[in-house]
Amino acid sequence: MKRIIQNFLMVGFMILSATLFAQGDFDCDDEDFLDECASEITGYKFLKANKISVSGGDNATVELSNVFSKGSTYILTACKGGTNMIVTLYDRKHKKIMSSYNKGKKKYYPSISYKCKATGVYYLKYEFEKGAAGCGVGIVGFKKI
Repeated sequence: MKRIIQNFLMVGFMILSATLFAQGDFDCDDEDFLDECASEITGYKFLKANKISVSGGDNATVELSNVFSKGSTYILTACKGGTNMIVTLYDRKHKKIMSSYNKGKKKYYPSISYKCKATGVYYLKYEFEKGAAGCGVGIVGFKKI
């Protein structure tokens, strides 16, 4: 009988936790949130939207690849729900090019732009402040120079 009560309480706790998580700031499926983030790319053509959701800890980053073309300027956004989200751009050799977080100034930027000098694969790493859990949207836009 004691084991049945423990299992019942554990299942109830898991359901309650899942419900609270779904109702919190971590609802990346909200289209209003996506629309709000899209305003960051004014003057650029929409290329791609990446919904980012991380649980923190060992799973605190998401890395995606994109092909960028020489002669285009790209804008990368980091719109978040909750804690600050950072997008970092790397070249094909995973050498850091730029980030939406300036460590020296301790400042977060909602978007960064990059004038592409070589066609190829580039990597976007999304993460949240201090490895926290969270969700957000990273929108990529471009324009020809």
